[in-house]
Formats: sequence, C-alpha cells, structure tokens
Amino acid sequence: MGKYIHYFKNESDFTDKYYGEEYLEPWVSLTDTENEHVDYNKGYVGVDLGLPSGNRWAEYNIGTDDPLEPGNYYAWAETSTKENFTFGTYKYANPVYDGAYTKYIYDDGLTKLEPGDDAAHTELGGNWWTPTYDDFVELLANCTVTKAQDPESGKYYATFTSNINGNSIRFSDYKVMYEASDGRSEYSLWASEIGGTPCYPGGPYTLYGSLQYNDSPRVLEETTRYYGRPIRPVFKF
Repeated sequence: MGKYIHYFKNESDFTDKYYGEEYLEPWVSLTDTENEHVDYNKGYVGVDLGLPSGNRWAEYNIGTDDPLEPGNYYAWAETSTKENFTFGTYKYANPVYDGAYTKYIYDDGLTKLEPGDDAAHTELGGNWWTPTYDDFVELLANCTVTKAQDPESGKYYATFTSNINGNSIRFSDYKVMYEASDGRSEYSLWASEIGGTPCYPGGPYTLYGSLQYNDSPRVLEETTRYYGRPIRPVFKF
C-alpha cells in the first residue's frame, strides 16, 4: 500500500471510521474538510496566519497541548526526546574528534534536516516539518509581537499576531536543556537549517527571545546542536 489521504467530515466521523480501518501512519492525514486546519490524526492544529507562503503554524510545541509549556526537548537532528543533553549523548557526535560531528558537516554538504532527522516530520507526518530559517523570517515579518505574564503560572509569553488576518500563536519562556540547565528563561526553538555554507557549516538556527528580560525575538545561528530545545512544527496542504 502507498501513501494516501483520507478526509473526514468532522471529529466524530473520524472516531467512527478510523478505529474500524487500517492506515499507514504517519502518512495518513485525517483532516476536517470544512476546517482544513484541523488534523484529527495527531491532534495538532495549524493556525492560519495568512502568511504569503500558505504555511500554518501549530498552536503548541511537539509533546504538549498548552502554549505555555515547552513540550518535548530534542537535540538538533534527533527524533526522540531524552533527559541528558551532552556531546556524549548526541546521535551525530564524532567519537574520534571531540566537538566534531558525523553528519551535517562540510564533507556531506547537508545544511537542512533530512526527513528522517526531522522530529516534526517523524512525529506528525509528511505535511509537517521543523521550521526553516525563511519560515521564521516570514513569521517575524508578518506578525506584531506583544509580551505578557500569565497571572496564574507566572510564565512570560509572547503573542505573535498576524498583521494580515489578526490570528495569533503564542510562545512561552522555558529553559534550554544541556548537562545542567543554567536556569535562564528564554525561548529558543529549533529551525531545520544550519548557518554557514556547505563548505563551512555553522550551528543550527533558532528563533530566540528572552521575554523576562524584554529581548526582541530574532533568528540566530551558531547555536550548539546537542542542546535540548523544543520544536514548533509547521505544515502546508
């Protein structure tokens, strides 16, 4: 059997039919025909921000259904979460040369995650991916960012409101994970690309901001790839 898409009219239709039929996950996309941003297969909602690319950004990071929570932490190019984020536990750490890597290096010319190394793709299916550098740039260029503190949890968060259609998504502060967290509150979400060039690759890009200290959100590079950071997935029909 190959990959295919099956559309359902609503969530109850999905519930009735899905458990009575066999599908090849994660390729099947179970999507509401009237509200096409709802994926009943995985429960993730792609918010339409009216972006020129047509991309939909998920409301939550992978591994949570709360925009104020970080969800799962991943090292860059790893597809499963873990507790210890060190060079020694990194999937593509070079065992011969300390601080060097075995993939996404100048020898292979790879500067963007392959599908099998993209947690958004492997967790949620073929229409989802970890945002590219250009995806983050587009988001920043088309949204107004406001910052606030949740009165119940005390967590700081940023709301990205579309300048095109008024819809919005939120990013919350959390701790970057590596060996022992330094305790700083920031949001630093993985992008799917690394900086530099194929000959001289740099570190992976992130969308970075420290809401507690009123830093503006920005796209950075040269970050350490074995650190643990969340992923906010993106998809397009």
